[in-house]
Amino acid sequence: MNAPTDRSLGDLLGDLTTQSSDLVRKEVKLLRVEIDERIDRAQNGLLLAVAGGAAISGGLLVLLFALVFAVGQSLPMWASALIVGGIATGVGFGLVMLGGNRLKLSALTPKGSIEEAEETIQMLKEELS
Repeated sequence: MNAPTDRSLGDLLGDLTTQSSDLVRKEVKLLRVEIDERIDRAQNGLLLAVAGGAAISGGLLVLLFALVFAVGQSLPMWASALIVGGIATGVGFGLVMLGGNRLKLSALTPKGSIEEAEETIQMLKEELS
């Protein structure tokens, strides 16, 4: 490589431009990889949750049916079914709302790559000014 005194300003600016664009390309590639990893993790978690939910649903239906019969010992069966069904629906609705509030897109944001990209942009602005 040539000594810095042997290179012209045009050569140095050309190198800066080339290296800056390479750096930006590499950061975009890193961002894509990080996003893909987070999406894969979210997909796997969602599949496991759905499978677990399906298994729990079967058991919960049997337990609710047993509860309807237990309450039906002291009330008419239709009233027992209404009470148990209403409570189960209310609990289910509450859980869906809680889960929806916790499932935010911000959890999928690649914060590290975004911060690095912002730092690079700031550095490039300072170098070019």
